[in-house]
Amino acid sequence: MGAFSSQVLSRRRAQVSSINNLKISKVAKLAGAPQGSGAGVWLHAKIGDKIDGGSLLFTIYSESAQELQFSVDYVANNPDIFSF
Repeated sequence: MGAFSSQVLSRRRAQVSSINNLKISKVAKLAGAPQGSGAGVWLHAKIGDKIDGGSLLFTIYSESAQELQFSVDYVANNPDIFSF
């Protein structure tokens, strides 16, 4: 895993109904994948999971602080990556 990471948490208690694969892929690419061997996304929640507010949805890994920030900014502007 990359030297830099950021955790994305659920904002509320809910059940995961879908995950937007295109947007998760974009998050990984912005973090440096597949060129960066330590870059990518680790999904912690899956469709059907019941989660509490503050639960870990996914972790972004990157080999660069700047690329990690690109991914974090994208996630902040795309709250529909996970649907509940």
